[in-house]
Amino acid sequence: MIKAVWPDSFVTDDSLVQCLVEIRRALGDEAQACIKTVPRRGYIFTAGVNQAGLEEPQAKKAKSTTTVALIALAGGALAGFLFFKLVTTPPASPLTDKDTVLIADFVNTTGDEVFDGTLKQALAVQLGQAPLLNIFSQERIREAR
Repeated sequence: MIKAVWPDSFVTDDSLVQCLVEIRRALGDEAQACIKTVPRRGYIFTAGVNQAGLEEPQAKKAKSTTTVALIALAGGALAGFLFFKLVTTPPASPLTDKDTVLIADFVNTTGDEVFDGTLKQALAVQLGQAPLLNIFSQERIREAR
């Protein structure tokens, strides 16, 4: 049976047993009333099937169609809103030589005092190399207090 169902895969008997455990769990068939094990032969589905059972998937299909339509409608509304925001939002102004950046203190969560102020200093050095950014100096911060 394993070779017939999974000809190009390596599947053991344990894999098949695990699949059946999951199917029985999904069906609520812990007592093995729907799927019975036939020793040395395989498995048999013994639950009855009737016309009423065929109507339920159609109801689910109609319900899933409604759900898909609602999701599509919500997605269209979101896309329209985003397009509106994109069109009505003014473009960001480019950086000029008058732009200034204030670098705040960082909390050292490493517990090592060597790193106190290191991140702030490294960021200031890197941003200071940008031609269109001015770094608000520590002296100007002290003067403003």
